[in-house]
Amino acid sequence: MVLYRRLQSLTIVPLDFRLKTRTLFRAPEYKGALFRGGFGQFFHSLFCSTNMPECPGCPVMDRCGYSMVFVTPVNPARHPLLRKYPNAPHPFVLVPPAASATLLSPGTAMTARVTLIGNGAVFLPHFIRVFEAMGASGRYGGAFHLEDIVSPLDPGCILYDPGSRILRRPPVWSPPETSAPVSRI
Repeated sequence: MVLYRRLQSLTIVPLDFRLKTRTLFRAPEYKGALFRGGFGQFFHSLFCSTNMPECPGCPVMDRCGYSMVFVTPVNPARHPLLRKYPNAPHPFVLVPPAASATLLSPGTAMTARVTLIGNGAVFLPHFIRVFEAMGASGRYGGAFHLEDIVSPLDPGCILYDPGSRILRRPPVWSPPETSAPVSRI
């Protein structure tokens, strides 16, 4: 029951970033490295304010969006369970578009699933900006644009529309109630 309560208290926000190719899009069959690599590089270029080569030693590391998402430093006073580790798990999971095709024509729809975990949810505006910049650049496979963002918890509700630039509060996943005790996650 204790693990179930801990899981209930964890913020888990699954999001579907619906994308559409603007140009011919060339990508490997598994698009994970392409999307994760491009996402990390764009996140760094857009949000690192010091341009230091590494985050450790940076004077703004503890409040930098890039550092909090990709390095995720541990403050042992606030997180005693993680005191042995220099970094916490990243507060997001990125699942790239699943299409196995390696050549996508302009106008092809793709979906990237992003699940924000814990404090990662506060960085949603950063994720939006990175996807928009990455797609506009065309440097990772080809150009694409962000059509919208929906929640798989409520697929009919558009959480973000680039045209209006309105961002609605996304629904948070909750574990199903169960009579069996939770012993592992």
